[in-house]
Amino acid sequence: MDINIRGFRNDNVQPTARIFFDAIRLGTAGYYDERQRKAWADKVPDTDEWRQRLQRQYSFVAEVNAKPVGFMTLDAGGHIDLAFVAPDWIGKGVGRALYERIEAEARGLGIPRLDTEASYLARPFFKRQGWLVVRQQSVELGSVSLTNFVMEKRLGKT
Repeated sequence: MDINIRGFRNDNVQPTARIFFDAIRLGTAGYYDERQRKAWADKVPDTDEWRQRLQRQYSFVAEVNAKPVGFMTLDAGGHIDLAFVAPDWIGKGVGRALYERIEAEARGLGIPRLDTEASYLARPFFKRQGWLVVRQQSVELGSVSLTNFVMEKRLGKT
C-alpha cells in the first residue's frame, strides 16, 4: 500500500473535516465517553472556518489510492494543532508517514522544538516518535472536561 503525503488543497476541506469528526466520534470511543466526544466534535466542522484553520498552517494530507485518509498540521511556532487519521486507517502507517513529513518540514524551517496537546489515543503514537509528556491537563469544553497531554519533542540541530 502506497501512502502519498502532499500539501493541503481546497478540495480536501470536506474530506479532512469528516476525518476529524470520525476520528473523534469513532476512533476515540475507547478513551472518551459520548458526552466528551460530542463536546469535542458535535458536528462535522464548518467548511469556511475549517478551510481557514488549515490554510493558516503547514497542512499535509495522506492519501491512499487518491482518497484522503489522514491529515496533520504544523504552525510556524512548532505546534502540531491537528493530527487525525480515519478510524479504518489507524495502525496502518498513515500517522507515521504524516508525522515524518511534518518533522521534516519543521527541521527545514529551523524549528527547534515541536509541541502538541495529545489525546489518550494519540499519546502512545507521539511517544513512539520520541516525544515526552510534559504534563497531563484537563480541558473544559462547555460544561464537559477532557483529559489530554501536553507533549514535546526537541529537534536539536537542523
